[in-house]
Amino acid sequence: MVVVSRQLQSAAGLLPVERALATLRSAGFGGEEAVRILRTFIAYIVGSLLREVGVTPTFAPVHHSQAEIGKVDPVLFPETSSLAAELGACDHEAEFEFGLELLIRAIAVERGRHG
Repeated sequence: MVVVSRQLQSAAGLLPVERALATLRSAGFGGEEAVRILRTFIAYIVGSLLREVGVTPTFAPVHHSQAEIGKVDPVLFPETSSLAAELGACDHEAEFEFGLELLIRAIAVERGRHG
């Protein structure tokens, strides 16, 4: 929590920011775009970490068992009910990789639009 709740002003803290911005700029993104992309990645990473430790609401089984998810009313919540097994299991690393890949693909599409 200390790491994700502090602004990093030291050289060590700013080095990853500098490298990410330089990479984005060398890929052809303008300054504003590079900053927005960096912020998106940071938000995704922080959100994923908070979800994994159970600090934020989630559809991953941090505190709920598959049995609890399966108790929802299937008439009111047909999709949730039918997908209870999937909602009740989570490989956090695989989910993180999946989301990261989506972000990378979206950035590639965005780059192609402004190419």
